[in-house]
Amino acid sequence: QASAAPEKMFKAETRAEAPAGQVVSRALTNRKIVRTGTITFEAEKHDILFTQVRAAVASNEGFLFSSDADLARSGRKRGTYVFKIPVERFDRIVEILSRLSGVLTVKASAEDVTMQWNDLEGRLKSAEDIRRSLLNLLQTRAGDMDSVLKVEREIHRVTDTIETLKGQLRSLEDQTTLSSLTVVIQEPQALDEIEPNLLQRTGNAFITALSILVDVILGCIMALGALIPLSLFVWLILFIIRKARKRKQAG
Repeated sequence: QASAAPEKMFKAETRAEAPAGQVVSRALTNRKIVRTGTITFEAEKHDILFTQVRAAVASNEGFLFSSDADLARSGRKRGTYVFKIPVERFDRIVEILSRLSGVLTVKASAEDVTMQWNDLEGRLKSAEDIRRSLLNLLQTRAGDMDSVLKVEREIHRVTDTIETLKGQLRSLEDQTTLSSLTVVIQEPQALDEIEPNLLQRTGNAFITALSILVDVILGCIMALGALIPLSLFVWLILFIIRKARKRKQAG
């Protein structure tokens, strides 16, 4: 009988540890995580790669949320696409797309918004409690009309706050349920696009140098133009002085 007591105590302690593990597991599961990523491709055929990307996303229960594609004058196509993917499939789809040819960059990030979520839930609960108290006060209050109107205005204000908080919670829920993956697909720049740019830069440099040379020449001409009349004036004065001296000597 003496040895039975510790055995029972051990069994009781063993049974008490199980719920603690479940609480930790539940706490980790209830974390609110926002997953986002960006993958950039360079491909000879934009449309072919886009079809492959879209099919891979669709096979993992994702969908195209938005797209923005433009076509250069040379025919080179570039597109930016945002896909929504279930958060539990995010890592898998990033891995699949990273294996496709033409990958330039892969970026992925995670943001824990659990504290923000808990804060919004707490504020929502407080606002709902206040509205409930105001409604009870309105039903039981037998005051004057001004007091009743003040209570009703406060109820409307608190109701607006509740709707705003619910909207923020819905938005946060969407972000934590569906991750966002941005895919950029660009076709390589053609040689006939590169060479004109090089020639244009060379031509611009030549024109700039020529313009500087012309400015220098014009400056020299203007300087000479200013010096020549002055030289003639000085020469004329000296000529008159010499003539005057000769006449004086002759006299």
